Amino acid sequence: MDKLIGSDASFRAEFAAATGVNLARLESAYPRATWEKGLPIAARRLFPALPRDEALYALGQKTIDRYKEGVIGLALFALLRVIGPMRALARTRRNFRTANNYTECRLTVRGPKEVLMWMNELDFRAYTAGVVQAGTALTGAKNVKVEVQGVEGDGTNFLVTWE
Repeated sequence: MDKLIGSDASFRAEFAAATGVNLARLESAYPRATWEKGLPIAARRLFPALPRDEALYALGQKTIDRYKEGVIGLALFALLRVIGPMRALARTRRNFRTANNYTECRLTVRGPKEVLMWMNELDFRAYTAGVVQAGTALTGAKNVKVEVQGVEGDGTNFLVTWE
C-alpha cells in the first residue's frame, strides 16, 4: 500500500477510521467488508479529479502496476506471459486468490481472442475491470478491452477482448 499512497498521514487516518486497518501494520488477510470500505477511499484519494467509476478503474490498473513489482507479481506475470492471455484468463480465480479468499470466476470462451468472464463482483465492477484489463495486457495481449455486459445473479459479466 505504501507504494500506492506514500506516507500521507491524513489518508492513513481516514483509512484507519473507516476500515480499522493500520496501514503501517498490515495483516495477511482481511474480510471482504473491510476491502469494500477501503477501496473507494483509496480511489478517491489517488484520483480525486475522476468520477467514482473512472477512479476505481484507474485504481485497478495501478494495483496491477504495483503488484507486478513485488516478488509474487514478478513470478506470476512471468508465467502469464509464457502461457498467454487465454490461459491466463482461465486462471483468473487463482490469480485473484493470491490477494483475497472470496473471488469466484467463470469463463466462457467466445472466440480466439474473446471471453465472457463472470465474477462475483457487483459494487466495484470498474475496479475489477481495471485489474483484468491491466493484468491481461501484461500477458502480451494488445488493445485489451474489458466491458461490463450486465449483472447475473450475485455477479457481473465482463466481455474481455484483445488483439
